[in-house]
Amino acid sequence: MQRFQVAVGLGLASGLLFAMALFVFLPMVIFVPGKFALSFSIASVLLIMAVAFLRGPRKTLTGLVAREKAVFTAGYMLSLCLTLFATIVSPSYLLVIFSAGLQVIALAWFVASHIPGGVQGMTAMSGMVMRATTAMVMRGN
Repeated sequence: MQRFQVAVGLGLASGLLFAMALFVFLPMVIFVPGKFALSFSIASVLLIMAVAFLRGPRKTLTGLVAREKAVFTAGYMLSLCLTLFATIVSPSYLLVIFSAGLQVIALAWFVASHIPGGVQGMTAMSGMVMRATTAMVMRGN
């Protein structure tokens, strides 16, 4: 029961930080991207911790490094570390914007890898976005 309570607490804290990132800091991302990136990153870490408390740390880690999910996990963890580095250690406006964007994309793929058919759906969706973007760029020339 105590593990469940901790998981719920971490999940609520994560939800609060995600809400802050989206509703408070996202409109101001042009002026202060570090605040959005930091709250989004900490919310992501808390969410992974909440899942680990629910499922158990060993089962969670085993699932994250499973052969079919290892690439997505590595990509997401690297983008998360880059975002935290760019926000805390070496605050650079462009690096924070780049790393936060990369983290959002990596999170979408990471989550999709845990949903049956999610990777195929993300592949189809990204192909549609690329074709639409290419068509818009070509039409502009």
